Amino acid sequence: MDICINELRMAYNFKTERGVPMRKNLSKKLTAYITKNRYLLALFMGVLAGTFFANCYGKDNIDVWGLYNKDYLEMMSMVSLNYRQLWWYVAANRIKLVGILALCMMTTVRGILMLAVTCFGGAELGVMVSMSVMQYGMAGVLLVAASLLPQWIFYTAVMMMAINVTHVANNKKAPAAAAALVLILAGICTEVLVNPVLVKNVIYMIY
Repeated sequence: MDICINELRMAYNFKTERGVPMRKNLSKKLTAYITKNRYLLALFMGVLAGTFFANCYGKDNIDVWGLYNKDYLEMMSMVSLNYRQLWWYVAANRIKLVGILALCMMTTVRGILMLAVTCFGGAELGVMVSMSVMQYGMAGVLLVAASLLPQWIFYTAVMMMAINVTHVANNKKAPAAAAALVLILAGICTEVLVNPVLVKNVIYMIY
């Protein structure tokens, strides 16, 4: 009799684990995973969307868009840079982006806005890589990497700091802001001084 009762209990527990409670547990785990990795997922979805868009419409618009086309490469390989003008141009554009980012972080829907920004950035990356690969094969990936490095290492770090700013204690927000400013300046400096040289060297390799 005891054996039968134990068997019934085991069968009931198995059924419960495999039934609704188990589905609820799986749903909770999935929700937790999506919440934890929402920015990576937004980036991934953006890359997919950008890649799809470029493959659908990019082939017929390479010259119209001018994205990594031969005219762009010729211009970049022959241009003589005025570093002072380039500095102010890059600084103005990056400070503008930082201002937009700061405004986003002041709103009550900053989480949604940051997800949208991340997704849009992923879409841009998907378009850039797709258009470059269409024209130069796998060497196009190297060209895109050269056009983004090393400055976007610093800018991405600032983005990550902005995303996590709500978790920073009030007494640590001033040092965090100072660190972000240093990273932005480092990004601008590398974008002006290092990136053009890197891009030119890659262009000479593939063009």
